[in-house]
Amino acid sequence: MTNRFNRAVLLLATLTASVLTTGCKDDEQTQNNTEGLRNYMVSTHSLFHTYYTPKKANIFAHGKAIWGDWYGNENAAYRETMDRILVDDYEQINAKHYFFLDFEVAQKYIDNQSHNPGQVVADKKEIISPFKEYAEYYADTTHLTEHMIEENDASGFDGCVLPLIAIDVVCNKDFDQDHPAGSKLNDILLYNQRLESYLFLQDKSNNGKPISSIADFKPRKLSELPENPVYLMESNFEIIFDHSPSSPGTYEFTVKFTFGEDPLTGETVDIAPAKVSIDF
Repeated sequence: MTNRFNRAVLLLATLTASVLTTGCKDDEQTQNNTEGLRNYMVSTHSLFHTYYTPKKANIFAHGKAIWGDWYGNENAAYRETMDRILVDDYEQINAKHYFFLDFEVAQKYIDNQSHNPGQVVADKKEIISPFKEYAEYYADTTHLTEHMIEENDASGFDGCVLPLIAIDVVCNKDFDQDHPAGSKLNDILLYNQRLESYLFLQDKSNNGKPISSIADFKPRKLSELPENPVYLMESNFEIIFDHSPSSPGTYEFTVKFTFGEDPLTGETVDIAPAKVSIDF
């Protein structure tokens, strides 16, 4: 179902290009009316485009930090220079994503937009499980949001349904005098993502406010995660060193993610450790 949904989203992008081209040929007013089509497929009352359950860690080195993308394939490291459609994990190897519409309903909205350009809000009765239940659990039901499509980019704002309760990182050789080979570096590493969405959603005074109102995420040390888990972990994140190693060179890091129980099913996942090398 999810792959079919993605194809529906990409179909909309193709449809958009066709409609826009026709608008340019016909008259300027038609182009103005269809311009918004390339920016979103449909609006919902949820900030998140999808929720996901992690399956396989996908990490890479960038700027002397460890980066990760639960919605990118093995080419995610090249996201800045490659067309996003080439790096998105549409086969859901790294995470299982839960969308808000199924294929048939998505197709209906695509057809509606092709004839009636402009914002279309999804009927709450058509939001499918388990997206609906996760949105209700995390109080993500009061924020009218346009779900963006930008140049074949079919992904959006994603949130992990499991709490991130630990990230353990060890190095293959001595990092500094306090961190010999094989010891945890958790006290000198910080987890960071884009926004502090969980706290935003838990505060009812924020009901109805857009994504742009969410505060930036405050990076936290990996050693603090067991006592201060990350809820609604974004699909894109970074792990930052607070200082460089004592000696220059190439260092290999093994990263192990640990998640808590699914709040709806009680299920857990076992993510195999992943390795990444960084040149300092």
